[in-house]
Amino acid sequence: MPSLFEKMICLDCGHEMPADLAVNVCDSCGSVWLEAGYDYTALPEDWHIKIRERDTSLWRYEELLPIKDMTKLITMGEGWTPLIRAERIADELGLNSVFIKDERQSPTGSFKDRQGVVSINALRQRGITELVLASTGNKAAAYAAYCARAGVRVSRRRRGASDPREADRPLEGAAASAPRCARGVARS
Repeated sequence: MPSLFEKMICLDCGHEMPADLAVNVCDSCGSVWLEAGYDYTALPEDWHIKIRERDTSLWRYEELLPIKDMTKLITMGEGWTPLIRAERIADELGLNSVFIKDERQSPTGSFKDRQGVVSINALRQRGITELVLASTGNKAAAYAAYCARAGVRVSRRRRGASDPREADRPLEGAAASAPRCARGVARS
């Protein structure tokens, strides 16, 4: 089933715009608070049962992702990290149960892997081959690995850089990030 991504919705004024991930501001009020809108009514009534038969990965929810062509995905086995029961924290908070999502088992060890893989696949489908990223942390690690896998050139913008030569620099070792990923890539 194709993606059910059908519109962008402004969270401030409710204005609806075409489904386009390049839209980053409301063309009615100028707000940057936008949300992707999906046609949930198009899901089969038994969808929640059917997805259980799919691979245990992020991509099992393909209808609810903004990716048009699911046949040429760049992926490293992201998604499906475990939930760890935190009994002592639950007891301390007076709750029946608390679970912690263990994102360290993601391909790059970053909690930004899901965002990175969906973003890079969406960019590739738009023909974008280069991007600038304002991060040096988890996001940079995830995007460097997925960009290396996808053949997308990525540079980082360092916030507050006073020397223009330091503001935009290639992420050193972007290609080297892929071999140390946990799943789907050989370990070095």
